Amino acid sequence: MKKSLIAALSLSISLMALPNAIGAKEKPLPSNTYYETVNSDVTTEYGTLMKTYKDPNTGFKVEVYKAPEFSISSWESIGSSTWTIKADFTWRTDKTVVSTGGYFGIEVPAHSYEYSIGTNGPYIAVNLYEDDPSDDDFIGKVIIEPSPDRLIYKVYVNGDTDGFPDRAEIYAKYNTNYRTASGSLNIKYLD
Repeated sequence: MKKSLIAALSLSISLMALPNAIGAKEKPLPSNTYYETVNSDVTTEYGTLMKTYKDPNTGFKVEVYKAPEFSISSWESIGSSTWTIKADFTWRTDKTVVSTGGYFGIEVPAHSYEYSIGTNGPYIAVNLYEDDPSDDDFIGKVIIEPSPDRLIYKVYVNGDTDGFPDRAEIYAKYNTNYRTASGSLNIKYLD
């Protein structure tokens, strides 16, 4: 009887901890973020679709693709940058790149991490903005996670083009709770 009671208590405690473990990676996004189920066998011109997520408050949608082995003809590189990845939660502002609108991509190289801090699992929180002379417009949030694959985070920015000749001047503010071995990542911006 004593063994079965201990086993039942152990199972009960394990099941109570499960929702927290499952939700750990989702905490950087709003708690009501909608995740779509994706068939990872679907390959498109952008690569193999791995997952999508959508902010229910703004409708901002992110599609995450495993990039093909070779260059991607449907994307044009519009800039690159070296991001500091040091697990310090410091918000850093990257340079502005000019997009023609439509789809915008952030290409992240395959990478691992040495350690992370906090309880949300390793991530880089990226806030995208459209640079305006008077007041910058928030486009949406992208969550980047370490991956053994080169990934492309695709977002739609057509509603954020302005001025002449209808360009979107986009920049990222990012922070991270993990550190890479080099303390940096080489990011590419795609249009």
